[in-house]
Amino acid sequence: TPTIPDHADSVARDVGINGPVTNALYCGPDRQCGFVDPVCLVLCGQEPAVNTPSDTPDVWARQASRLPLAFAQVREDPRLDLEIISQLPDHPVIVMIASGGETAIQVARQLPAQLHLVDMNPAQLAITRLKWSLAETCSVAESRSLLGHDPMDPCDRGVRLAQHMEQLNLPSDTFGPPEQVAVWGPDFSGRYERAFAELQRELAPIAAEIQRVLESSHESPGATAFFEPDTESGRVFDATFDRVMSLKNLVCLFGKDATQNPRQSFAAHFAWRTRLSLSRPDRTQNPFLWQLLVGRFPSTAAYDWLLPSSNCLLYTSDAADE
Repeated sequence: TPTIPDHADSVARDVGINGPVTNALYCGPDRQCGFVDPVCLVLCGQEPAVNTPSDTPDVWARQASRLPLAFAQVREDPRLDLEIISQLPDHPVIVMIASGGETAIQVARQLPAQLHLVDMNPAQLAITRLKWSLAETCSVAESRSLLGHDPMDPCDRGVRLAQHMEQLNLPSDTFGPPEQVAVWGPDFSGRYERAFAELQRELAPIAAEIQRVLESSHESPGATAFFEPDTESGRVFDATFDRVMSLKNLVCLFGKDATQNPRQSFAAHFAWRTRLSLSRPDRTQNPFLWQLLVGRFPSTAAYDWLLPSSNCLLYTSDAADE
């Protein structure tokens, strides 16, 4: 009978199995049992003798699914909201989904309005409060570093974040394990952001080509031809979206209610929309596209609230209603 490693229960939780690991789940380093169970795969570092069920989410998705934040960043252009709000009567009262907070901050900076931010997920309200506090008290450079967009020593980031969380009366693990959040930064600690991190990891074989396209001017003829579906790089592109954005992974991350009745597979939709954005002349300055594909901003662009010109006071500090 093999000795079960001390960390076996933790590994089991990582692969979606609750309860203690017994010898029925772990056969030892020789992998003689042929069990399908993924605990053996992770503990032994070998492929299981029988393939795991096709509807089993990937390990990274099961790990990310435990993170409190669904979306750390808002990937919707706040200028659309500002345009609509500008057509309302003076000093409107606005109810808005908090999400990652970026749109709310821009609305508060640009227009005098009473904002009521709501969200079913308390972690989304918490990260909005954090960003609101950073917008009021920190420079853009400080905010970018603390949130994970620019390099910062994880120990220093952890200490600074702990101070802000304490001032906001928020538990240290509001966004996940504090040590891990200090490494990633809060803006990269959401389930969506971990999906994009996995996407970037899987796109590594064509990362140099993607970077060249992102940096190419709109006058460059055929700049995006490399990722057309009938090319080798295009096939890597599509296969990566198929794996990472598979329905089993998205259901694991966001639940069935958020993934019902798509007109086409989510993977195909993401790949199509990403190709479309890559073909546009503004690809060199599109912060949403850069965050998706390379996990950072272009050198001369960012979300509006993190632009140097956005370093101004908010109209009101009473924005996040819990």
